[in-house]
Amino acid sequence: MEQDNPWNGLCNKCKTITCCINFLTPTVTEKELKIIQKKSGFSDIAKTQLIDGKKMSVLKRKPNSLECMFLGTDKRCTINEYKPFDCIIFPFDIFKIDEKFTWVVYTCNPDLDWKWSETILKSFEENLLTPDIIKDLDAFASFERYEDAGEMYEHTVLRPVNLNAYKNKSAKKYECYSEEWKL
Repeated sequence: MEQDNPWNGLCNKCKTITCCINFLTPTVTEKELKIIQKKSGFSDIAKTQLIDGKKMSVLKRKPNSLECMFLGTDKRCTINEYKPFDCIIFPFDIFKIDEKFTWVVYTCNPDLDWKWSETILKSFEENLLTPDIIKDLDAFASFERYEDAGEMYEHTVLRPVNLNAYKNKSAKKYECYSEEWKL
């Protein structure tokens, strides 16, 4: 989706469309779920899924569709200002590979030079990998999530996640990650 695409034009060329339309259902933390419910005015937005033995909430899809329930008719995110971590970082993701949390990127262009993404990954680590996200990182990084999608999307492994980078400052663009955010 081009609306929020600082990814070096990556999404503009995408033919896979694994986000929002034919997607791996985003996992949300308890805090994110409450924020989305409050701000969107909808209460029935998630289902519970057991991921690595832990009950997690995942956003629902539109009825009889693979589209995210928050994808508007104009194909733009209707909760963009308070969308969950899982959506913010897409097309990047975190997998647990050899017992280490590792950044990956879903891509149709595996041979691309990914050096440009380092600034983005550092920003995610410093601003978004909050204690709330880190406590559920095993579930976010679990390959069990793909069982719901029915397939594993092509991806490129980038580097290990720096779990110590979070600086307890707000991510200005997404108010739900601001320290001032109150439910």
